[in-house]
Amino acid sequence: MSEKESCFICLEETTERICSTCKCYAHQKCFYKYVNKNFKISGEIEYSNTSIMLSVGGDLYCPICNIKLKYNKPLTRNDTFYFRNIFLIDSLDYFFIKIITENNTYILEEYLNKICKLLIRNKNIVKKDKILSYAIKKNLSQLKDCWKPSNIYYYQIFDKQI
Repeated sequence: MSEKESCFICLEETTERICSTCKCYAHQKCFYKYVNKNFKISGEIEYSNTSIMLSVGGDLYCPICNIKLKYNKPLTRNDTFYFRNIFLIDSLDYFFIKIITENNTYILEEYLNKICKLLIRNKNIVKKDKILSYAIKKNLSQLKDCWKPSNIYYYQIFDKQI
């Protein structure tokens, strides 16, 4: 027969034990709320010649005995927003350095296209970051007379023309 204890969140009876060392019990929905509030995500970005790897993890501790719990929280786009933002800025830095050091106009145009396609794929990040958004709007506006695709990309990123 299952042991009944009170849920540490709602204090109603439950048989769902969440910690193997102490008597910490919680309903599944209560524990899910606890996880969403207390699960701290950490991560790092690793670069190689062919790919970029985002390693994300986190720790969750029992609220009663403070032992580390084994729990895999499904990651959401919101959880990884910070790391995607860093990746976007690092990628833009890389492309802008290439543009500054390049003299070939065909290659310059290729890098500008890559930058804009990267921005389109991440336009939700661009729109949330006011400084990044302002800088991109300003640069694309300055390019409109000498680089015809700038207005198209501006529209695809910001949903309006220059």
